[in-house]
Formats: sequence, structure tokens, C-alpha cells
Amino acid sequence: MIKRKSTRIPEWIGYLPDLQKISLANLKIRKLPETIGLLSELESIYISSLPLESVPLSIGNLTKLKSLSIVNTLIQEIPETISKCTSLQIIFLDYNKITTIPPSISKLNKLKKLHLRCNNLKHISELIKKMPNLSIYVEGNFIPNYK
Repeated sequence: MIKRKSTRIPEWIGYLPDLQKISLANLKIRKLPETIGLLSELESIYISSLPLESVPLSIGNLTKLKSLSIVNTLIQEIPETISKCTSLQIIFLDYNKITTIPPSISKLNKLKKLHLRCNNLKHISELIKKMPNLSIYVEGNFIPNYK
């Protein structure tokens, strides 16, 4: 169990091989451990209202991840390695400080919803916009004439 006053998640979390869901809200955590990428059975990550500053590169190892929700944090970017999460169907990245989305997200063939509301985005790659069956939500950003 992680205590409310904790500022980090212990490295040993990566050694819980059967963990399928992580849910963290209203904590003081600024960083996720790289060992999170060892959670080969992880299907869902829900993070909300944390002073989280970055997403570890090892997130790309989570090939069974179907839902990624990182909402109301301090993150400014999503690592390119996210394109290796080939099972992703839904991504919620609302109310962060994100300035750019990696075009490599266009490799996520199962992705159905991409929520990017209220960030600091000024542009979204044409590769992402042209993804079939993808609904993109970008309200509250600085993207001129988005269509």
C-alpha cells in the first residue's frame, strides 16, 4: 500500500507480475519508477491529480496495456516508446501541460479514443489525424483551425 504522503512509488512495484491495474489519485507522487515497465500483465493505468512530472520510457514495455489515463498532472510530454503499447485502445491525457504528442502514436492500430483536452498543444501530426476509427478530443488547446 502506498501512503498518502508518499512522494514516490517503490521500485518493487515492478516485481508484481500479475498486477493488471494501477490506480493513483490525489497523492504527492512526482515520478513513476522505471520498473513499471516490468508489469507484463498490466492492462490499465489510471493516474489523476498528482504532481507527476514525467512518464518513464519503460512504459513502452507494457504491450498488454489497453487503457492509459494520466489526467491533471504536470507532465509535458509522452515518450515515443508509447508506440510500443500495441494493445492501447483508449488514452486520456486531459488537463496536463503537454506541448507535443509523438507522431509514433499513429502506430497504435487499436487506438479508438485519444483525449488531449486542456493541454498546451499547438499541433497534432497529420499521421495521427488520419488514423482510421480514432476519435480525437483537443478542446482547450492552442491548435488553430483543428479539423
